[in-house]
Formats: sequence, structure tokens, C-alpha cells
Amino acid sequence: MKFFSSFFIALLSLQPALAARQTTFPASGLLKIEQVIFSRNTSIARGAKRVPLLTLKLSATCSAPVSVRSISVKHVGAGSREDILRLYAVLGGHRVSSFAQLNRRDGIADIRLWNFSVGECAAGTIDIVADFSSNAAIGGQHALVFVQGNFDAPRVEVSVPQTPVTTQTTPLPAGSVTATLLDLPLQLSYGAGRTVARVQLDSSSDRDQYVTAITFTNEGSARGGDLQNLHLTTNAGVRLSDTVKTLNGDHVRVVLNPPFHLSANDRKLILLKGDVRASRRKTVELVIEEQSDIESSVSRQ
Repeated sequence: MKFFSSFFIALLSLQPALAARQTTFPASGLLKIEQVIFSRNTSIARGAKRVPLLTLKLSATCSAPVSVRSISVKHVGAGSREDILRLYAVLGGHRVSSFAQLNRRDGIADIRLWNFSVGECAAGTIDIVADFSSNAAIGGQHALVFVQGNFDAPRVEVSVPQTPVTTQTTPLPAGSVTATLLDLPLQLSYGAGRTVARVQLDSSSDRDQYVTAITFTNEGSARGGDLQNLHLTTNAGVRLSDTVKTLNGDHVRVVLNPPFHLSANDRKLILLKGDVRASRRKTVELVIEEQSDIESSVSRQ
């Protein structure tokens, strides 16, 4: 389900739009893929979001960078595949793929990454994470294994352990925060310090929660530097986050610093501010694509 607010940018004095750059990598070099296990098997609450089920280390040789278009994974374990609502890839806290679902027949999901590459002589880890159903079976065991990928590399070496990390669901329910994007009171226009989104946050938990980050996606045509200096504030203008310089393609992840407190069954309004530097032809239609794009944790006190 998508929560969105749509508005057209009306400008009087315009600057040229910044064009997104597409990079094509040569089909050469070697890509190594290794599963990394950071912890032992874990237990998670039903309805939990962004649960890491598979961590892969990707490394490229020094001959050329390697683009990664998609990663295919397979569900294993005694748990039902229907307990997992969606899968996606995360790099350093940032979602770098579209959402994918497990095929109910063979348990395979194809996760498509956004313009993602591994640089020459470079390496990094990418997490394949899952959102679990609030009705997931108690005691269900879940794990993912790497199956294949679509890589711009002639050679790929894969090293994964035969025994994958298993995650088991518990009776404990996870809290949730729902975001609704409200209409703007004024038409969005060119200039600095504009309110580009109004976000109503609702806590559905009987315990206090803390919102740590929110990812916005623009379904309009504005990209990259068309929106700059993005940050969150309260309705009274109190800053809630650090500043993100520009959109990353069509999306932006804003980290709240410190985490934003929501009391049990609370409702609060926050604003996304930024500088509009787009041309007249560009549009802004910000959405929060999925519930898991609102990152939150339940207070344990």
C-alpha cells in the first residue's frame, strides 16, 4: 500500500534541471560473492520489518567495476513462505532495490537492484532483509540462500556455507508506525526551505516507539539535485534530522537524530523540508512505498 501526496512544481524563474547519469560498465573482471555470518540464529517478533536473512559480501577484482542488476534467493527452512510479505536489499541502511515476493511454488524471489555496482578493487556487504506478517506462525523457521544473479561480469565465484542462518518467529508482536502523507496547504514552488511533504505518524502499539528513519520515493519526474537540503522538522520548526544534500535518484532516506519518540497510540505531524531547484517540467509526487520504509523500534522499558 502506498501513502502519497502529489503536487506540480509551478515556477516563475527557472534553472536547468540536473539530468541523472547512467553508467555502462565493461563486461570484464571477476565478481566474488560470499555469505557473511555476523551472529548466531535469532528470534524475531511477528510483524517485524527489515529482518536480515542473508548477508552477502560482494568484491570485484581490479580489472573493472561490476554492475549488479539483480540477486535471486531461495527460501529454506520449516516456516511457511507466506509468513514473509516482501524481500529487498539494503546497503548501509539504505534500501537499494525494489520490493520482491517469494514465489509460492518454488520459494525463489528475484530482487532487482537500482543502478548498483561494485567498484574496481572494492568490496562491500549487502543485506537481503524481510518484512514478516503479523500473523506469521509462531516457531516458524526461515532462512535464505543465494541462488543466482544478473551481473555484468564474465566470471562469478560463489562461496556460501551449507548451513544458513535461521530466524525463528516468537509470540511477541512487533509494534508498528503508520505514515500518512497529507496535502500541502500551498502549491509547491521554486525556492529554498519549502515544505515538500507533511507526514502524519500514528503509533499502533501499546508501548512507546522510536522512529529512526523514513525513506521517501518520488513518483514524479524530479530526480537528484531537483530537490536539495532535505530534512525533517516538527510543525513548529524544530529540526529532527540531519540534512541530506539531494535525492538519491528518485528516493531519499532521512535519519532522525535523535530517534523521534511516539508514545503508545500517539499521533504526531512532522514536515519534510527542502530546496526546490527543479525546472517547470519536473513534478514531485512523494510516496512512502511500504510500511518498512518507516524504520522504528519499540521501547523495551
